[in-house]
Amino acid sequence: MESPRVTSVEQARESLEARGIDLNRSGFRTSGFFITHFALSKGMEVTQLDVDHWVMNQGALRIVDTLVDDIGAECVVDVVSSFTKGETVDGFVNAQEAEVFGELYRAYTPDRLLLQRGILSRWPDLQTIKSNANDITGYIDAIRLESDFYVHTISTLELPDNTDQGQIRSRVNRWMSNMILSGYFVDAAADLEDDVVDGHARIKPSRYNKIRLLGASLAPGLACASQITPSHFGYVATLTERYSS
Repeated sequence: MESPRVTSVEQARESLEARGIDLNRSGFRTSGFFITHFALSKGMEVTQLDVDHWVMNQGALRIVDTLVDDIGAECVVDVVSSFTKGETVDGFVNAQEAEVFGELYRAYTPDRLLLQRGILSRWPDLQTIKSNANDITGYIDAIRLESDFYVHTISTLELPDNTDQGQIRSRVNRWMSNMILSGYFVDAAADLEDDVVDGHARIKPSRYNKIRLLGASLAPGLACASQITPSHFGYVATLTERYSS
């Protein structure tokens, strides 16, 4: 059955909530809906499947992160195999989430499903590469690699092409890439001291290294900001108010 068109973020939220997804859960609640808002504002013909793809896969990455922190990386492949088939994972993926994950991944092409499982299964390897970087250049390279994998996880399901909609999808993908990369560098600078303490980074949390990270955020950040309008800032304020209350 063809996925219904989405004309507003609230419509998309209501659909996920009606299927039992807790949108207050970390990983499921903000970025996917901001992408939806941006895509709609640029004229992309967004379906509920697109929104499920953006929201649920960011939730999936958060699940994998939590799994690694709580249990260890050795079980990630089995867990990813389970929830991408629509199966529950005790303590991590409940019945409602498993059902939506199953619906989503069954709608993928075989190639896209293989890509998605591969990225999710290898996610802990990317964290290891970053945590093992011995200098700021290696750390920046590792962040770029992780960001690139992240973008592949949520890039539009329909590939860009020469049609009007295909060109819009291309612009949405470029904007997501710049937004995510810039955000990664800003977060890395802000969290560097904690990451060193937690064993997630080896480099010194020096002023120089933080400036290098913030400097690396400038080009993608400016490219992202060039596509932002007052309506987008208004929606960010709405999200902030929703989750800070």
